[in-house]
Amino acid sequence: MKDSHFDSFLLTYTFFIMTAFTVAPSRSSSFIEDIDFNLATSKVRVQFMSGAVHYYQVTLDAIQELLNPCISFGFWFNKNCK
Repeated sequence: MKDSHFDSFLLTYTFFIMTAFTVAPSRSSSFIEDIDFNLATSKVRVQFMSGAVHYYQVTLDAIQELLNPCISFGFWFNKNCK
């Protein structure tokens, strides 16, 4: 007999993992306010200083670069978000 509670938990957990974004280490930028990323989907959410928010599909290597606080958000964005 299947455990419906476990199935429900697994579905909820999977949904959370697929939709949860992690905040990249902050740094100063005159163009980008914040970048969040999702490792499971390789998507990033970029919030611009204007308040606009856009989603981009990037590579896992790009996300790894994003974790380096020495790389500016603007440089990273211009290199990885087309």
